[in-house]
Amino acid sequence: MKVYTHKELEELIPKVESELEKVLEEREKLGLSIPKDYQIFLNFYNAEGADATAQKTDKGSIISVNALKTVAYQFKGKEEEKLVKLANYFDITRTFLGHENWIFSIIHNPEETMKNFEQAFKSEKALQAYKEGFKTRGRTYEEYKQFASENAEPAKKALYELLPKIKDAFKKADLSLRHEIDHADFFNSQIYSDSYTKLKRSKELQYRLHTLGDKSVSKEYAKANMETLKSKIETEPIIEPRAFFFDYIKPDEWDKTNYEEVKKKIFGKFLLYIEHVFPRDILDTLVSQKWSKGEMDTATSMFLFYTVNNQMQSANSAAYVVQPEKVNYKTANQILFKEIPEWKLKLAKNAEKTIEAIGQAYKEKPSRLKQANEAKTFEEFINTCKG
Repeated sequence: MKVYTHKELEELIPKVESELEKVLEEREKLGLSIPKDYQIFLNFYNAEGADATAQKTDKGSIISVNALKTVAYQFKGKEEEKLVKLANYFDITRTFLGHENWIFSIIHNPEETMKNFEQAFKSEKALQAYKEGFKTRGRTYEEYKQFASENAEPAKKALYELLPKIKDAFKKADLSLRHEIDHADFFNSQIYSDSYTKLKRSKELQYRLHTLGDKSVSKEYAKANMETLKSKIETEPIIEPRAFFFDYIKPDEWDKTNYEEVKKKIFGKFLLYIEHVFPRDILDTLVSQKWSKGEMDTATSMFLFYTVNNQMQSANSAAYVVQPEKVNYKTANQILFKEIPEWKLKLAKNAEKTIEAIGQAYKEKPSRLKQANEAKTFEEFINTCKG
């Protein structure tokens, strides 16, 4: 399996390859399935707050390992402050440019990168539509462009000052590949494939509505968003807890683990996950419902997204401009304190069921997880894990 990376990180490839080999051997011994059609990328920092990520695409799964976040806990004092500022630059600029390949490019040559980035759009109309999308949130395209360009040189300086220690620390670090490979395996399941189809439809309609400005799809987009959220309420309490077992059980300790203790830890971790990962997706769905019914306005939407991103401790909160005097607080309070908590509770209740069932499978017969990939419903998944 080839590992793709930047030239600055190429010496770390053997570490990733070695870890991957161990992960696949472990899965074979446990009787778990091996994921198909996946690629591994070693990035500097390509996803907010994540040591590693996995995502399904039409061409297979992509696993990304983020070197900076993998070793961040090892930095202290002034080096830690420098690393935090650098990560913040990546988080904000990523919102604007997307993939970190563009971020690496802009810190080396801001002017040329922006020229190439804008020329990458299929037409001037597409570029203008992209720019307009930022206005609806608050911070403009030009403000992001100015931030990314003006802070490029300090970010470059910090990156190359920290890079030697990042590489040394990475060679000794525990990677999250066991966790992410399990995600890639579940991506091949029947339940996740159905959810992915719904998500794709939602994204297509989002592009038509927000990028192309086709307001005729507003109701259709809201409906697709709700179908996607309902699906996630079942898939996320499976995919994350499944992988969390690899975070709490070492490769050689499956037969001597206190599963009751592990299940409690996983449930606690998933509750934190609900608080710090899911609120934005839930909010996006709820806000789209209000827009489709004519019950939402820009000021209230910005206030909600600012508030939720701030609660999640996300750098994305900087994207929104709050105008308190224009907010419809009746609508905002309904979403923040009633509707979002209701969806969080549904996630938590489903997680209680999945963690118990998955724990039972790992304790008694891990190969049930392989069978469960064929389940067509949430209930069938639970029953297959229980045996």
